[in-house]
Amino acid sequence: MLSELFIRDFAIIDELKLRFTPGFNVMTGETGAGKSIILDAMSMVLGDRADISMIRAEAEMAMIEASFSLDERLQRLLQPLLEEEGLESETVDELLLARELRNNGRSICRVNGRTVTLSLLRQVGDFLIDIHGQGEHLSLLKPKSHLPLLDAYGDLVAQREAMAREVVQLRKLQRELAELRASEKQRAQRQDFLKYQVDEIQSANLKPGEDDELVAERNRLANAEQLLGYTSEVSAIILGVDDETPSVIDMLNQAEKALTLLSRVDKEQSSLLSNLQGLMSELNEVAAQVSDYQDLLEFDPERLTVVENRIDAINALKRKYGDTIEEVLASLTQSEEELKNIEGSDARIKELEDVEKRYLTKIGRLAEALSEKRQTVALRLAGDVERELATLGMDGARFAVDFQRSTAEAGGVLVGGEFLAFDQSGIDQAEFVISANPG
Repeated sequence: MLSELFIRDFAIIDELKLRFTPGFNVMTGETGAGKSIILDAMSMVLGDRADISMIRAEAEMAMIEASFSLDERLQRLLQPLLEEEGLESETVDELLLARELRNNGRSICRVNGRTVTLSLLRQVGDFLIDIHGQGEHLSLLKPKSHLPLLDAYGDLVAQREAMAREVVQLRKLQRELAELRASEKQRAQRQDFLKYQVDEIQSANLKPGEDDELVAERNRLANAEQLLGYTSEVSAIILGVDDETPSVIDMLNQAEKALTLLSRVDKEQSSLLSNLQGLMSELNEVAAQVSDYQDLLEFDPERLTVVENRIDAINALKRKYGDTIEEVLASLTQSEEELKNIEGSDARIKELEDVEKRYLTKIGRLAEALSEKRQTVALRLAGDVERELATLGMDGARFAVDFQRSTAEAGGVLVGGEFLAFDQSGIDQAEFVISANPG
Protein backbone atom coordinates (compact mmCIF):
# COMPACT_ATOMS: atom_id res chain seq x y z
CA MET A 1 0.00 0.00 0.00
CA LEU A 2 0.98 3.65 -0.43
CA SER A 3 2.24 4.79 2.97
CA GLU A 4 3.57 8.28 2.24
CA LEU A 5 3.60 10.80 -0.60
CA PHE A 6 5.97 13.78 -0.65
CA ILE A 7 5.52 16.60 -3.18
CA ARG A 8 7.73 19.65 -3.65
CA ASP A 9 7.45 22.50 -6.19
CA PHE A 10 4.81 20.73 -8.26
CA ALA A 11 2.11 22.88 -9.93
CA ILE A 12 0.83 25.16 -7.14
CA ILE A 13 2.17 22.98 -4.32
CA ASP A 14 5.20 24.37 -2.51
CA GLU A 15 5.75 21.37 -0.23
CA LEU A 16 3.34 18.69 0.93
CA LYS A 17 3.70 15.42 2.82
CA LEU A 18 0.75 13.03 2.99
CA ARG A 19 0.67 9.93 5.18
CA PHE A 20 -1.80 7.14 4.47
CA THR A 21 -3.10 4.49 6.84
CA PRO A 22 -4.17 0.93 6.04
CA GLY A 23 -7.70 0.71 4.73
CA PHE A 24 -9.80 3.30 2.94
CA ASN A 25 -8.39 6.84 2.75
CA VAL A 26 -10.44 9.75 1.38
CA MET A 27 -9.36 13.22 0.26
CA THR A 28 -12.13 15.77 -0.05
CA GLY A 29 -12.19 19.42 -1.01
CA GLU A 30 -13.90 21.98 -3.16
CA THR A 31 -13.10 22.48 -6.80
CA GLY A 32 -9.60 23.91 -7.24
CA ALA A 33 -8.36 22.69 -3.87
CA GLY A 34 -5.69 20.56 -5.57
CA LYS A 35 -7.06 17.00 -5.46
CA SER A 36 -6.31 16.39 -9.14
CA ILE A 37 -2.80 17.84 -8.70
CA ILE A 38 -2.06 15.15 -6.12
CA LEU A 39 -3.23 12.49 -8.61
CA ASP A 40 -1.06 14.07 -11.32
CA ALA A 41 1.93 13.95 -8.97
CA MET A 42 1.21 10.30 -8.25
CA SER A 43 0.99 9.56 -11.97
CA MET A 44 4.34 11.27 -12.55
CA VAL A 45 6.17 9.25 -9.89
CA LEU A 46 4.69 6.08 -11.40
CA GLY A 47 6.26 6.88 -14.77
CA ASP A 48 3.64 8.85 -16.69
CA ARG A 49 4.62 11.65 -19.07
CA ALA A 50 5.91 14.79 -17.38
CA ASP A 51 6.09 18.34 -18.70
CA ILE A 52 8.12 21.27 -17.36
CA SER A 53 4.87 23.23 -17.07
CA MET A 54 4.22 21.06 -13.99
CA ILE A 55 7.12 22.75 -12.14
CA ARG A 56 5.99 25.44 -9.71
CA ALA A 57 6.71 28.97 -10.91
CA GLU A 58 10.24 30.21 -10.12
CA ALA A 59 11.33 26.74 -8.92
CA GLU A 60 14.25 24.91 -10.56
CA MET A 61 12.71 21.47 -10.30
CA ALA A 62 9.75 19.48 -9.05
CA MET A 63 10.27 16.39 -6.90
CA ILE A 64 7.85 13.59 -6.03
CA GLU A 65 8.57 10.70 -3.66
CA ALA A 66 6.22 7.81 -2.92
CA SER A 67 6.84 5.25 -0.17
CA PHE A 68 5.14 1.87 -0.31
CA SER A 69 4.68 -0.92 2.21
CA LEU A 70 4.79 -4.26 0.41
CA ASP A 71 2.81 -7.30 1.45
CA GLU A 72 4.15 -10.80 0.73
CA ARG A 73 2.37 -11.01 -2.63
CA LEU A 74 3.91 -7.78 -3.91
CA GLN A 75 7.30 -8.79 -2.56
CA ARG A 76 7.14 -12.02 -4.57
CA LEU A 77 6.04 -10.18 -7.71
CA LEU A 78 8.64 -7.43 -7.48
CA GLN A 79 11.62 -9.38 -6.17
CA PRO A 80 12.75 -10.90 -9.51
CA LEU A 81 12.55 -7.53 -11.27
CA LEU A 82 14.38 -5.68 -8.50
CA GLU A 83 17.08 -8.35 -8.22
CA GLU A 84 17.66 -8.39 -11.97
CA GLU A 85 18.24 -4.64 -11.92
CA GLY A 86 20.35 -4.71 -8.73
CA LEU A 87 17.74 -2.76 -6.74
CA GLU A 88 17.36 -5.06 -3.74
CA SER A 89 16.66 -3.21 -0.50
CA GLU A 90 17.69 -4.17 3.03
CA THR A 91 14.04 -3.67 4.04
CA VAL A 92 12.22 -5.99 1.63
CA ASP A 93 8.79 -4.84 2.83
CA GLU A 94 9.39 -1.19 1.84
CA LEU A 95 9.92 0.48 -1.52
CA LEU A 96 10.71 4.10 -2.38
CA LEU A 97 9.99 5.61 -5.80
CA ALA A 98 11.23 9.11 -6.63
CA ARG A 99 11.23 11.36 -9.66
CA GLU A 100 12.72 14.78 -10.29
CA LEU A 101 11.69 17.03 -13.16
CA ARG A 102 14.11 19.89 -13.87
CA ASN A 103 13.28 23.08 -15.72
CA ASN A 104 15.70 22.11 -18.52
CA GLY A 105 13.40 19.19 -19.31
CA ARG A 106 15.60 16.54 -17.75
CA SER A 107 13.84 13.87 -15.69
CA ILE A 108 15.64 11.72 -13.09
CA CYS A 109 13.99 8.54 -11.80
CA ARG A 110 15.03 6.55 -8.73
CA VAL A 111 14.01 3.29 -7.10
CA ASN A 112 15.33 2.68 -3.58
CA GLY A 113 17.73 5.58 -4.10
CA ARG A 114 19.26 4.15 -7.30
CA THR A 115 18.94 6.01 -10.59
CA VAL A 116 16.88 3.99 -13.11
CA THR A 117 15.31 4.45 -16.52
CA LEU A 118 11.80 5.82 -16.92
CA SER A 119 10.79 2.49 -18.44
CA LEU A 120 11.89 0.60 -15.33
CA LEU A 121 10.15 3.10 -13.03
CA ARG A 122 6.98 2.53 -15.03
CA GLN A 123 7.40 -1.27 -14.78
CA VAL A 124 7.71 -1.11 -11.01
CA GLY A 125 4.84 1.36 -10.71
CA ASP A 126 2.50 -0.90 -12.66
CA PHE A 127 2.70 -3.43 -9.82
CA LEU A 128 1.82 -0.90 -7.15
CA ILE A 129 -1.13 1.33 -8.08
CA ASP A 130 -4.12 1.48 -10.41
CA ILE A 131 -5.56 4.92 -11.06
CA HIS A 132 -9.26 4.61 -11.83
CA GLY A 133 -11.14 7.40 -13.52
CA GLN A 134 -12.75 8.54 -16.73
CA GLY A 135 -10.56 7.16 -19.48
CA GLU A 136 -7.77 6.50 -16.96
CA HIS A 137 -5.67 3.38 -16.48
CA LEU A 138 -7.22 0.12 -15.34
CA SER A 139 -5.14 -3.02 -14.85
CA LEU A 140 -7.64 -5.30 -16.55
CA LEU A 141 -7.39 -3.24 -19.73
CA LYS A 142 -3.60 -3.52 -19.83
CA PRO A 143 -2.53 -6.61 -21.82
CA LYS A 144 0.72 -6.82 -19.87
CA SER A 145 -1.29 -7.51 -16.71
CA HIS A 146 -3.17 -10.43 -18.25
CA LEU A 147 -0.41 -13.03 -17.92
CA PRO A 148 0.10 -12.43 -14.16
CA LEU A 149 -3.68 -12.65 -13.71
CA LEU A 150 -3.79 -15.93 -15.62
CA ASP A 151 -0.96 -17.35 -13.49
CA ALA A 152 -2.69 -16.27 -10.29
CA TYR A 153 -5.95 -17.87 -11.46
CA GLY A 154 -4.20 -21.15 -12.32
CA ASP A 155 -2.05 -21.33 -9.17
CA LEU A 156 1.05 -21.01 -11.34
CA VAL A 157 2.69 -18.17 -9.41
CA ALA A 158 5.15 -20.43 -7.57
CA GLN A 159 6.18 -22.10 -10.82
CA ARG A 160 6.58 -18.72 -12.50
CA GLU A 161 8.64 -17.37 -9.60
CA ALA A 162 10.93 -20.42 -9.70
CA MET A 163 11.66 -19.72 -13.35
CA ALA A 164 12.06 -15.98 -12.67
CA ARG A 165 14.78 -16.72 -10.11
CA GLU A 166 16.70 -18.69 -12.73
CA VAL A 167 16.34 -15.81 -15.20
CA VAL A 168 17.63 -13.33 -12.59
CA GLN A 169 20.73 -15.45 -12.03
CA LEU A 170 21.22 -15.80 -15.79
CA ARG A 171 21.03 -12.03 -16.30
CA LYS A 172 23.61 -11.43 -13.58
CA LEU A 173 25.90 -13.94 -15.22
CA GLN A 174 25.36 -12.38 -18.64
CA ARG A 175 26.20 -8.92 -17.29
CA GLU A 176 29.51 -10.21 -15.95
CA LEU A 177 30.16 -11.98 -19.23
CA ALA A 178 29.38 -8.84 -21.22
CA GLU A 179 31.74 -6.77 -19.06
CA LEU A 180 34.55 -9.29 -19.55
CA ARG A 181 34.03 -9.38 -23.30
CA ALA A 182 33.76 -5.60 -23.59
CA SER A 183 37.03 -5.08 -21.75
CA GLU A 184 38.95 -7.75 -23.67
CA LYS A 185 40.95 -5.20 -25.70
CA GLN A 186 41.76 -3.14 -22.62
CA ARG A 187 42.79 -6.31 -20.78
CA ALA A 188 45.16 -7.26 -23.59
CA GLN A 189 46.77 -3.82 -23.50
CA ARG A 190 47.01 -3.93 -19.72
CA GLN A 191 48.47 -7.43 -19.88
CA ASP A 192 51.29 -6.30 -22.21
CA PHE A 193 52.03 -3.34 -19.95
CA LEU A 194 52.13 -5.49 -16.80
CA LYS A 195 54.37 -8.07 -18.46
CA TYR A 196 56.83 -5.31 -19.35
CA GLN A 197 56.79 -4.03 -15.75
CA VAL A 198 57.28 -7.49 -14.26
CA ASP A 199 60.12 -8.35 -16.65
CA GLU A 200 61.85 -5.02 -16.03
CA ILE A 201 61.79 -5.36 -12.25
CA GLN A 202 62.58 -9.08 -12.16
CA SER A 203 65.56 -8.68 -14.50
CA ALA A 204 67.05 -6.11 -12.10
CA ASN A 205 67.28 -8.78 -9.37
CA LEU A 206 66.90 -6.21 -6.59
CA LYS A 207 67.82 -6.89 -2.97
CA PRO A 208 66.43 -4.88 -0.02
CA GLY A 209 68.99 -2.36 1.27
CA GLU A 210 71.21 -2.83 -1.76
CA ASP A 211 71.01 0.83 -2.76
CA ASP A 212 72.39 2.04 0.58
CA GLU A 213 75.30 -0.40 0.36
CA LEU A 214 76.08 0.70 -3.19
CA VAL A 215 76.06 4.40 -2.27
CA ALA A 216 78.51 3.71 0.57
CA GLU A 217 80.77 1.72 -1.74
CA ARG A 218 80.64 4.44 -4.40
CA ASN A 219 81.71 7.03 -1.83
CA ARG A 220 84.69 4.88 -0.82
CA LEU A 221 85.74 4.24 -4.42
CA ALA A 222 85.31 7.84 -5.54
CA ASN A 223 87.28 9.17 -2.55
CA ALA A 224 89.80 6.34 -2.16
CA GLU A 225 92.93 8.53 -2.41
CA GLN A 226 91.58 11.07 0.06
CA LEU A 227 90.51 8.35 2.49
CA LEU A 228 93.93 6.68 2.26
CA GLY A 229 95.48 10.01 3.15
CA TYR A 230 93.30 10.34 6.24
CA THR A 231 93.99 6.80 7.44
CA SER A 232 97.73 7.15 6.82
CA GLU A 233 97.78 10.32 8.89
CA VAL A 234 95.95 8.60 11.74
CA SER A 235 98.30 5.60 11.64
CA ALA A 236 101.34 7.88 11.62
CA ILE A 237 100.10 9.79 14.66
CA ILE A 238 99.19 6.69 16.65
CA LEU A 239 102.00 4.31 15.61
CA GLY A 240 104.63 6.69 14.27
CA VAL A 241 106.46 6.97 10.97
CA ASP A 242 110.13 6.64 11.96
CA ASP A 243 112.35 6.50 15.01
CA GLU A 244 113.01 10.22 14.98
CA THR A 245 109.37 11.28 15.40
CA PRO A 246 107.77 9.93 18.57
CA SER A 247 104.25 8.44 18.15
CA VAL A 248 101.30 8.70 20.50
CA ILE A 249 101.91 5.11 21.55
CA ASP A 250 105.58 5.91 22.33
CA MET A 251 104.62 8.85 24.50
CA LEU A 252 101.92 6.83 26.26
CA ASN A 253 104.47 4.11 26.97
CA GLN A 254 106.63 6.73 28.68
CA ALA A 255 103.61 7.92 30.63
CA GLU A 256 102.87 4.33 31.64
CA LYS A 257 106.38 3.91 33.05
CA ALA A 258 106.04 7.11 35.05
CA LEU A 259 102.66 6.12 36.49
CA THR A 260 104.02 2.70 37.36
CA LEU A 261 106.72 4.34 39.48
CA LEU A 262 104.15 6.74 40.94
CA SER A 263 101.79 3.96 42.01
CA ARG A 264 104.63 2.15 43.80
CA VAL A 265 105.15 5.18 45.98
CA ASP A 266 101.47 6.18 46.32
CA LYS A 267 99.32 3.12 45.95
CA GLU A 268 96.14 5.23 46.16
CA GLN A 269 96.93 6.55 42.64
CA SER A 270 97.15 3.08 41.04
CA SER A 271 93.82 3.74 39.28
CA LEU A 272 95.58 6.29 37.12
CA LEU A 273 97.79 3.57 35.75
CA SER A 274 94.88 1.23 35.00
CA ASN A 275 92.98 4.05 33.27
CA LEU A 276 95.96 4.82 31.10
CA GLN A 277 96.45 1.18 30.22
CA GLY A 278 92.77 0.98 29.18
CA LEU A 279 93.23 4.04 26.99
CA MET A 280 96.32 2.50 25.39
CA SER A 281 94.39 -0.72 24.68
CA GLU A 282 91.57 1.21 22.99
CA LEU A 283 94.06 3.25 20.99
CA ASN A 284 95.74 0.08 19.77
CA GLU A 285 92.30 -1.23 18.75
CA VAL A 286 91.66 1.98 16.80
CA ALA A 287 95.00 1.60 15.05
CA ALA A 288 94.14 -2.01 14.12
CA GLN A 289 90.73 -0.99 12.71
CA VAL A 290 92.28 1.84 10.71
CA SER A 291 94.77 -0.64 9.28
CA ASP A 292 91.96 -3.05 8.31
CA TYR A 293 90.05 -0.18 6.69
CA GLN A 294 93.16 0.79 4.73
CA ASP A 295 93.34 -2.72 3.32
CA LEU A 296 89.80 -2.28 1.92
CA LEU A 297 90.61 0.99 0.21
CA GLU A 298 91.69 0.86 -3.38
CA PHE A 299 91.19 3.07 -6.41
CA ASP A 300 89.35 0.86 -8.96
CA PRO A 301 87.82 2.90 -11.82
CA GLU A 302 86.19 -0.18 -13.40
CA ARG A 303 84.45 -1.15 -10.18
CA LEU A 304 83.37 2.48 -9.67
CA THR A 305 81.75 2.47 -13.13
CA VAL A 306 79.91 -0.79 -12.37
CA VAL A 307 78.61 0.59 -9.05
CA GLU A 308 77.46 3.88 -10.56
CA ASN A 309 75.65 2.09 -13.41
CA ARG A 310 73.90 -0.15 -10.89
CA ILE A 311 72.83 2.86 -8.81
CA ASP A 312 71.48 4.59 -11.94
CA ALA A 313 69.49 1.47 -12.88
CA ILE A 314 67.99 1.22 -9.38
CA ASN A 315 67.12 4.93 -9.34
CA ALA A 316 65.38 4.56 -12.72
CA LEU A 317 63.19 1.82 -11.24
CA LYS A 318 62.49 3.97 -8.18
CA ARG A 319 61.28 6.83 -10.36
CA LYS A 320 58.75 4.47 -11.98
CA TYR A 321 57.64 2.19 -9.19
CA GLY A 322 58.44 3.61 -5.74
CA ASP A 323 60.77 5.68 -3.59
CA THR A 324 62.57 2.66 -2.12
CA ILE A 325 63.61 -0.81 -3.26
CA GLU A 326 60.99 -2.22 -0.89
CA GLU A 327 58.28 -0.19 -2.64
CA VAL A 328 59.54 -1.31 -6.06
CA LEU A 329 59.36 -4.96 -4.95
CA ALA A 330 55.85 -4.36 -3.56
CA SER A 331 54.86 -2.95 -6.96
CA LEU A 332 56.25 -6.11 -8.56
CA THR A 333 54.06 -8.29 -6.33
CA GLN A 334 50.98 -6.20 -7.12
CA SER A 335 51.65 -6.36 -10.88
CA GLU A 336 52.15 -10.13 -10.73
CA GLU A 337 48.80 -10.55 -8.93
CA GLU A 338 46.96 -8.35 -11.43
CA LEU A 339 48.62 -10.18 -14.33
CA LYS A 340 47.50 -13.49 -12.87
CA ASN A 341 43.90 -12.22 -12.64
CA ILE A 342 43.95 -10.97 -16.23
CA GLU A 343 45.36 -14.24 -17.51
CA GLY A 344 42.51 -15.98 -15.69
CA SER A 345 39.87 -13.87 -17.46
CA ASP A 346 39.84 -16.04 -20.59
CA ALA A 347 39.24 -19.09 -18.45
CA ARG A 348 36.50 -17.19 -16.60
CA ILE A 349 34.80 -16.29 -19.89
CA LYS A 350 34.82 -19.94 -20.95
CA GLU A 351 33.46 -20.97 -17.56
CA LEU A 352 30.64 -18.40 -17.72
CA GLU A 353 29.73 -19.42 -21.27
CA ASP A 354 29.33 -23.03 -20.14
CA VAL A 355 27.17 -21.98 -17.18
CA GLU A 356 25.11 -19.73 -19.47
CA LYS A 357 24.31 -22.69 -21.73
CA ARG A 358 23.15 -24.73 -18.74
CA TYR A 359 20.94 -21.88 -17.54
CA LEU A 360 19.37 -21.46 -20.98
CA THR A 361 18.65 -25.18 -21.19
CA LYS A 362 17.06 -25.24 -17.74
CA ILE A 363 15.03 -22.07 -18.35
CA GLY A 364 13.84 -23.49 -21.67
CA ARG A 365 12.48 -26.59 -19.91
CA LEU A 366 10.83 -24.54 -17.16
CA ALA A 367 9.31 -22.07 -19.64
CA GLU A 368 7.95 -24.83 -21.87
CA ALA A 369 6.36 -26.64 -18.92
CA LEU A 370 4.84 -23.39 -17.63
CA SER A 371 3.52 -22.52 -21.10
CA GLU A 372 1.79 -25.88 -21.44
CA LYS A 373 0.06 -25.43 -18.09
CA ARG A 374 -1.02 -21.92 -19.08
CA GLN A 375 -2.68 -23.29 -22.20
CA THR A 376 -4.69 -25.70 -20.05
CA VAL A 377 -5.54 -23.04 -17.46
CA ALA A 378 -6.60 -20.63 -20.23
CA LEU A 379 -9.25 -23.08 -21.44
CA ARG A 380 -10.60 -23.45 -17.92
CA LEU A 381 -10.63 -19.68 -17.40
CA ALA A 382 -12.48 -19.17 -20.69
CA GLY A 383 -15.18 -21.59 -19.59
CA ASP A 384 -15.55 -19.93 -16.19
CA VAL A 385 -15.74 -16.43 -17.69
CA GLU A 386 -18.30 -17.44 -20.31
CA ARG A 387 -20.49 -19.03 -17.65
CA GLU A 388 -20.31 -15.85 -15.58
CA LEU A 389 -21.19 -13.77 -18.64
CA ALA A 390 -24.15 -16.04 -19.32
CA THR A 391 -25.54 -15.22 -15.89
CA LEU A 392 -25.49 -11.58 -17.00
CA GLY A 393 -27.59 -12.35 -20.06
CA MET A 394 -24.61 -12.57 -22.44
CA ASP A 395 -25.17 -16.15 -23.57
CA GLY A 396 -23.45 -15.61 -26.89
CA ALA A 397 -20.32 -13.95 -25.48
CA ARG A 398 -17.05 -15.69 -26.11
CA PHE A 399 -13.86 -15.25 -24.09
CA ALA A 400 -10.38 -16.56 -24.89
CA VAL A 401 -6.73 -16.07 -24.03
CA ASP A 402 -4.62 -15.21 -27.06
CA PHE A 403 -1.04 -16.47 -26.70
CA GLN A 404 1.88 -15.08 -28.69
CA ARG A 405 5.56 -15.97 -28.79
CA SER A 406 8.52 -14.14 -30.28
CA THR A 407 11.47 -15.79 -31.96
CA ALA A 408 14.98 -14.76 -30.99
CA GLU A 409 17.92 -14.52 -33.35
CA ALA A 410 20.34 -14.83 -30.44
CA GLY A 411 20.13 -15.42 -26.72
CA GLY A 412 16.81 -17.26 -26.79
CA VAL A 413 15.79 -20.61 -25.33
CA LEU A 414 15.21 -23.66 -27.48
CA VAL A 415 11.57 -24.77 -27.31
CA GLY A 416 9.91 -27.01 -29.87
CA GLY A 417 12.82 -26.77 -32.28
CA GLU A 418 13.03 -22.95 -32.40
CA PHE A 419 14.73 -20.30 -30.34
CA LEU A 420 12.26 -18.09 -28.49
CA ALA A 421 12.63 -14.80 -26.65
CA PHE A 422 11.95 -14.96 -22.93
CA ASP A 423 11.88 -12.90 -19.77
CA GLN A 424 11.08 -13.56 -16.13
CA SER A 425 7.50 -14.45 -17.06
CA GLY A 426 8.57 -17.08 -19.57
CA ILE A 427 8.12 -17.34 -23.33
CA ASP A 428 4.46 -16.31 -23.49
CA GLN A 429 2.68 -13.04 -24.12
CA ALA A 430 -0.99 -13.34 -23.29
CA GLU A 431 -3.99 -11.12 -23.95
CA PHE A 432 -7.60 -11.58 -22.90
CA VAL A 433 -9.96 -11.22 -25.87
CA ILE A 434 -13.75 -11.19 -25.83
CA SER A 435 -16.56 -11.19 -28.33
CA ALA A 436 -19.66 -9.84 -26.65
CA ASN A 437 -22.03 -10.94 -29.43
CA PRO A 438 -22.10 -13.98 -31.74
CA GLY A 439 -20.26 -13.38 -35.02
